[in-house]
Amino acid sequence: MEKIINKLQDKTYRTSYVRSHIETGLSFQIRINRKARRLTQYDLADQINTPQPNISRLESCSHIPSIPTLLKLAEAFDCALLVKFVPFSRLIDETKDLSPEALTAASFIEDLGENTNKS
Repeated sequence: MEKIINKLQDKTYRTSYVRSHIETGLSFQIRINRKARRLTQYDLADQINTPQPNISRLESCSHIPSIPTLLKLAEAFDCALLVKFVPFSRLIDETKDLSPEALTAASFIEDLGENTNKS
């Protein structure tokens, strides 16, 4: 961790680090969550009303999706979307575990749905 903190002393590196985390992290999350729900790129494209090549581009680590697109994806995955400014210490913590398990967002039903049906 000390090594990354030293690199983050450079403003240009910090800016690149944040951008890279967003591009790569979102791409991986989109792919992992799509596969966890057993959706093809065509299925997901249909759910968010976009052509399949757009899904491929979103999963390619070369495109930062807009917030409206992220909202559509969250709806398709039936999970929440959280976008907020955080200190670098929080970003470093978030990047410690990039396993599929850590990047998969449970759907509402998997997460809270069973608790809300009990009256």
